[in-house]
Amino acid sequence: MTAKRVDKKNARNLRPYILKVMRKDGRELRINKKALDIVNDLVLDVFDRLAREASNILRRNLKPVQKSAILTDNDLKCAVHLLIPGELGKYASEQGRKAIQDFNKSIIKH
Repeated sequence: MTAKRVDKKNARNLRPYILKVMRKDGRELRINKKALDIVNDLVLDVFDRLAREASNILRRNLKPVQKSAILTDNDLKCAVHLLIPGELGKYASEQGRKAIQDFNKSIIKH
């Protein structure tokens, strides 16, 4: 049995989720393939930058005796405030906090 090779480009495809978010609004929104590719690349780029910055913050906050640490919501919040300026950063941080709360509530129910 051979392992199926997944191309890096195909492995990082958020297009279906972007379309779901667009449809969630309830209106008949449409987007062409080229625009969807641009939005996909934008979302992946912001995600990579946030992950990299949060990782850097985590490493800077490690104590000398620690070998590893857990990424917390505070590390991500700091990364958002550093990378996304002004009101947009505050809004993104608030929406992230709400998403984490909703996720935690859904875990408790199951």
